[in-house]
Amino acid sequence: MLFLLNDTILDFDATGMAPYAVTNHVHGLSLDQVIDLISEAFVRNPSLPQSAPTAASKAAIMLVLKQPQINAALFLPTILPEGGVRYTARFAALDPPVIYDLKGMQDQGRLTPGVVNACVWEAVTPDQVAAAA
Repeated sequence: MLFLLNDTILDFDATGMAPYAVTNHVHGLSLDQVIDLISEAFVRNPSLPQSAPTAASKAAIMLVLKQPQINAALFLPTILPEGGVRYTARFAALDPPVIYDLKGMQDQGRLTPGVVNACVWEAVTPDQVAAAA
């Protein structure tokens, strides 16, 4: 399965990484709770997709279990007024040719945050964001 998390394409086997006990637990959580858990992981490790790909893949699986139609998520840091950081999330459902093109660019070392932003996040309309959420 391919999933875009921030500016990294993750390629993983969802069935092998999500045993029944985990999927059952995630199904008991709300989408907001899953987003909070992933946000906490980003607070601890802002470069999660690059430095901890297994943890990032597990985060992606949790999102897919809650919203099967999405295959892209962007977690952005926001500075809180009282100090500290909180991450906000955006989601998208990319067409297969788009995500495969991004994967090809990543494999060639040409995928950058700017490319991802131009191809995915700037291209996503508010209606697509609402449909994916």
